[in-house]
Amino acid sequence: MRWIVIILYIVCFGSYILFTRQPDYFDGQFTTGKTIQDSGKLVVLFSDGVNNYRTPVKTFLHHPNEEVRVIYEAADPSNAQVYSLFDYWVSFGELIASLVIVGFLYWIATTVTNNPTAEAVVEELEMGKKKPRKPKYDS
Repeated sequence: MRWIVIILYIVCFGSYILFTRQPDYFDGQFTTGKTIQDSGKLVVLFSDGVNNYRTPVKTFLHHPNEEVRVIYEAADPSNAQVYSLFDYWVSFGELIASLVIVGFLYWIATTVTNNPTAEAVVEELEMGKKKPRKPKYDS
């Protein structure tokens, strides 16, 4: 049962991540940018070839004067993010929330199946006493 839960979690969370990122991975444009300190916050300066833009860095994993890859929407380049695992693909909040939800649901499932009610135990024992049905067509 654990493997089913793990596989289902990976498929569902992977699908969620793939189709909810903004800017969209499939339509986004890539460029490089440089991180700088701006009013005490780390931002990335990048250009779409015409204008210069800046976007905030969401994680603490980058340093000033670091060259990073940026993904942006071609229609609205101000909608951009640093293209890395914890900046674009997975946020710590999403990861923790999804693990808590899966853990809680797994706990509920194991609690229910490991502690059946008295009626369920009686019904299960009665099912074992019944004769199995004969197949309609014997071979």
